[in-house]
Amino acid sequence: MRTLALLLSLLLLTTLVGACDDNKDDNGADQSDVSTDLPTDTETPQEQGFGSPCTCTDDGASKCEIATVPTPASGNISGCDDVPTDWAGGARACVRTYAGPVAPDLFFANGFCTLMATHCDGEDAICTPATFGDYAAFTACPEGLVFLEIIQHVTVLGQDATVTSRICAPSCESDADCRLGEVDPALQGQASQYGCQEKDGVKFCLDPRNLEQGFTATQN
Repeated sequence: MRTLALLLSLLLLTTLVGACDDNKDDNGADQSDVSTDLPTDTETPQEQGFGSPCTCTDDGASKCEIATVPTPASGNISGCDDVPTDWAGGARACVRTYAGPVAPDLFFANGFCTLMATHCDGEDAICTPATFGDYAAFTACPEGLVFLEIIQHVTVLGQDATVTSRICAPSCESDADCRLGEVDPALQGQASQYGCQEKDGVKFCLDPRNLEQGFTATQN
């Protein structure tokens, strides 16, 4: 999943180059504090739960962005009150859209609440900053959700690692269950592609542009 490449790129960039304070991408889109305003004809499956819109504000010690790239599990997350903070291994996260030169693109219009954990084998410069949550303990999502696991080979600034991410997504029956019709203010109002995805008979809500080949999906 592109989320991992995002996290790796931004944190390694910070370690080796230094963080940037500019909150704009090359197209002038503000990547901070993404609005949760939705079209009036859009219904969300949950208001404070998994897959619902969310935002992040810096809390002083923890930042929402590094070098303009969102950090999913840092900062002060709003909109995810029903996502537990004490679930075994999983870190509460607000995954957000990114489009720019620093890291691979992500497509999470208006934010996306979830639990996440990562595991990494490879160069310490990549793996140390890229690892969050307790991967070994995070083996399932709460009941009714879909547990996604994605293995990705990553190269950042000439250094290599293999990263595995675990993430929870809402289950669904059709696209109508998945925030269908939203637009993305971080991409100048571009239509999102939230919909009901399927893998080996398991259906879940996500924008398919975030998925990599070889991922697994398990219904909890």
